Amino acid sequence: MDVNEHVDEKQLLKRLKAFNYSSSLISFVPHEGSALPTGDCPAWVDRARRAAVLVPLTIRDGKVNVILTVRSLKLARDAGDVAFPGGMRDVSETTPDETALRESFEEIGLEKEYVQIISNLFPVLSRHAVIVFPVVGLVSSHFQPQELNAHEVSDVFMLPLSRFLRPDGHTTLRYNARRIHFFNDNINGKSFTTFGLTAHICIYAALVVYNRRPAFKLEFDYDNLEATIKEQFLRSSKL
Repeated sequence: MDVNEHVDEKQLLKRLKAFNYSSSLISFVPHEGSALPTGDCPAWVDRARRAAVLVPLTIRDGKVNVILTVRSLKLARDAGDVAFPGGMRDVSETTPDETALRESFEEIGLEKEYVQIISNLFPVLSRHAVIVFPVVGLVSSHFQPQELNAHEVSDVFMLPLSRFLRPDGHTTLRYNARRIHFFNDNINGKSFTTFGLTAHICIYAALVVYNRRPAFKLEFDYDNLEATIKEQFLRSSKL
């Protein structure tokens, strides 16, 4: 499939804002020891830890790119994996935006002045039973990662967001009745594999931004995207 990669800033903002997630269903701040007010979520949701990641999009040469990191090999969990800047919610933080921006500054030196928060995508559940809130931000084309936090990040790179709708270098693996997506890329002689939760969020963002189906099988109902994402979350196993 030939993806038309040209999306201007106005289109980008409009499409992503249309999918902005409201916190009415799953609150970023857990309701300690009680079910959520809507009653739509299973009880384990309030016991789950919260985290937020920044999905940093940047327009370069008329194309939308996503900035990704490689987790340091010094980390005890998910070492060497491709990831977004982000991390666990601090007890003082009441919104995903706060966590995502703080972690992005700590990891890749992204200052608030260089990023415009556009929207929040629907939360996803990580394999470590953490509810992850994706925060989409538009990063200035002038931003360049400066001092990486070597304890958390070993590398930073960019990929066209449309890459996550194309079949080249894409494979899948079935795990617990779910399809895990893998995207293999070579950039300046370095090999990167984006998979799991990070690939899932990249695909979701690409579907919204480009408003078209990918060239591979997908577990999303493209015609009812938001409802499908919600249903997948609510089907998650009890913690």
